Amino acid sequence: MGKSIAELMSTLPPERTKAIESKAQKYADNMIAQADSLEVLRKAVGQTQAQIAKTLGIQQNAVSQLEKRTDIYVSTLQRYVNALGMDLEITLLSKEGKRIPLPNFHPWTDMVPADAPAPGKLPLKPQKRNAATAKTVAATTTKKKTAA
Repeated sequence: MGKSIAELMSTLPPERTKAIESKAQKYADNMIAQADSLEVLRKAVGQTQAQIAKTLGIQQNAVSQLEKRTDIYVSTLQRYVNALGMDLEITLLSKEGKRIPLPNFHPWTDMVPADAPAPGKLPLKPQKRNAATAKTVAATTTKKKTAA
């Protein structure tokens, strides 16, 4: 049987190994920069749909459907990008070509955290955070306890 890449790399001088690793990293960075779809981006970082699904707490077919979408919630994209081990930054591009970062634009901060139990489908719905909803939830919970 043939040798693995790791076995071959271990036989090379350290400076040759560093040069190969540097070229491989540049190639991977270029693949990521040229990615024109979520699928290409996922493949560029070496992840499978099953791995992403496990991280997101959803089924593999949901990842497949997500990658085929042409319209996606920012919060869903944020979770997907986080599952790839990356962060999402929102930047505006003016007509003159000036980039305007929006470091405080985080519409997903009122969403269910990525590490929360998954609802089983995407996209997530914003959590209700007003007092009226809290009272309704508390009253419903109390009714269920007293009925039991």
